[in-house]
Amino acid sequence: MTLAAPTRGFMAARPAMLINRKAYRVAHVARAGDQTATEKAKQAYESAKGDLSESAQQVKDRVGSAAEDAKDRLNDVAEDRQEKLGDAKEKVGDALSSAGDSAKDTYESGKEKAGSVADTVAEKANAAGNAVKETYESGKEKASDLAGQVVDKVKDAGHGVKDAIGDAAHRIEEAADRH
Repeated sequence: MTLAAPTRGFMAARPAMLINRKAYRVAHVARAGDQTATEKAKQAYESAKGDLSESAQQVKDRVGSAAEDAKDRLNDVAEDRQEKLGDAKEKVGDALSSAGDSAKDTYESGKEKAGSVADTVAEKANAAGNAVKETYESGKEKASDLAGQVVDKVKDAGHGVKDAIGDAAHRIEEAADRH
């Protein structure tokens, strides 16, 4: 005697149990050798066969229904996930776009500040260059004045030496004339 494998509890195994019970009765009656028992056994067999077909159809319908439900749930989950993925893509796209705009603004601001700093540095460099130029010109004038003063002093000293030599020569001549 074989029993059908239960799929869900007692109720799933029940049709197989009924068939087996009817088959047992048929076999028991057939041993008795009764002609009506054989006919009853055939009827019981046909009835059990019908019950089994009906049970198989019910199981098939339930499995098909569960498969359809599972398929519908999977489709719902897939649609929901696709929708959330679309929303996430949109949010990421918006965030990247915003970050790009912010970076561009920061770059432009930095560029303007760098230009402003460069202008300030250029102005200060020009002012420092002009101050150095003025200092140089002033130093050049002072050096020229000092050089003129040195030349004048050297000339004066030269005249003084010339006068002293002329005096010395004149004295030597006078002394030579006297002797």
